[in-house]
Amino acid sequence: SVTDDGMRNTCVCTCKNEFDGSSCNTCSANHIGYPTCTECKVKDHCSDHADSVQADATQQKCECDCRNQWKGDTCDTCDVNFTGDCDVCTVGHINFPTCTLCTVATHCSNHASAVTDDGMRKTCSCTCEDGFEGTDCSKCSAGHINYPTCTECTVSLTTE
Repeated sequence: SVTDDGMRNTCVCTCKNEFDGSSCNTCSANHIGYPTCTECKVKDHCSDHADSVQADATQQKCECDCRNQWKGDTCDTCDVNFTGDCDVCTVGHINFPTCTLCTVATHCSNHASAVTDDGMRKTCSCTCEDGFEGTDCSKCSAGHINYPTCTECTVSLTTE
């Protein structure tokens, strides 16, 4: 609405919530895109994956503070190493938020036939090859000697 300043020298505007300025010709805080002045909302502007959102300094776009490991201007991208609300490592990865891939070379001393996460995605779980044991396959199993080759103990039969 518009009225005078009481002294009849100046017109005074009372702006709707989304507008600001002496003539209601700018957007109010946390609104963008004059003359529509849309309110920045996490659901609408950040794919519902942000902790907060605010208008940029030019009031032309909303800036999202993405939660967890969501990325992108609208928090719409979750790296393939994450799952859920981009807050859990995918199978075979450990230690959120780094989500390191479990590998035979790194976690099983190159002596495993398979490796995956422990189910809680905290440590890697190795399936050691024959002759090896330990959480990281770094020891010879019973009946084997000389790590890292872990040669099987055998009986030599000689005939005379």
